[in-house]
Amino acid sequence: MSKPLSNPTTRTLQVLEYLATRPSETYGLSELSRSIGMSKSTCLSILNTLVDAGYVIQHPVQRYYSLGPAAIAVGQAALMRFPDVSDVLPVLKKLARETNMTATCEALAGDQLVVVASAGRGDPLSGIGRTGVRLPFSPPYGAPFGATVELESFRAYLDRADPPLTDEEARRLVRSFETGRHRGFFIGLDLPIDHPLHDQLAEAWSARSPDRKLQPIVAARRVAGYLLDDIDPKQTYAVASIQAPVVSRGGNVEIALALLAFGWKATGEQLLAAAKKLVAAADAVAEGRTR
Repeated sequence: MSKPLSNPTTRTLQVLEYLATRPSETYGLSELSRSIGMSKSTCLSILNTLVDAGYVIQHPVQRYYSLGPAAIAVGQAALMRFPDVSDVLPVLKKLARETNMTATCEALAGDQLVVVASAGRGDPLSGIGRTGVRLPFSPPYGAPFGATVELESFRAYLDRADPPLTDEEARRLVRSFETGRHRGFFIGLDLPIDHPLHDQLAEAWSARSPDRKLQPIVAARRVAGYLLDDIDPKQTYAVASIQAPVVSRGGNVEIALALLAFGWKATGEQLLAAAKKLVAAADAVAEGRTR
């Protein structure tokens, strides 16, 4: 349950974002306020404002609340900032069925990675797999984009690390990116369950905007090792994600596909099999866009 927030604007966004991530659901006042972690009086005041503006509608008899029509215009305007991914969703659904994982599509918007499409089983952490979730485009995240940019841009990407990368971290990251670029996919490792940061990381992923909570722990995450370079088919790994760029004929990467596998204990052989399906899906999207 989320903690009550003091800023009125933040509280309003909290209500709106909760409904936006569950567009087919309806909620009574008590259920909604309890789920968000907000007093009924505060939640009711916010809902009344959103209803008046058309962002939320209330059933005239049952009094349940749900997302309103005014949100459509906002969503359509936001989509204009990102590549068209209407062709990607069928591929994600097929990939999710074949792997029994959450399959997502990410796009780069300035210094943030944004989930622009998602399909498959429920996100294990109810966080990072949701459409609209933002992550920082800074080491070690965003490998499919960072590994394919020009040298000058890659250096700028490395410089985004907060706190700054050590020389050893930078060397390790360059090696990981070269490895991933060569084989066409990147594997992000999960933190061991007994790691002091494991619970903190899970809490960060469950936030609507994980980037706000990741920075305090991202340095330790880098030290623990994130990208898997050498894959032993017989060894077992704790996996967070598998990612693959969708590379255009010109070599550009507008979007990347990912399989979310938080908590998955997989052998190297299983990882390679899942990665093969992911790369095939990314290639299918790329081929479809060149026709």
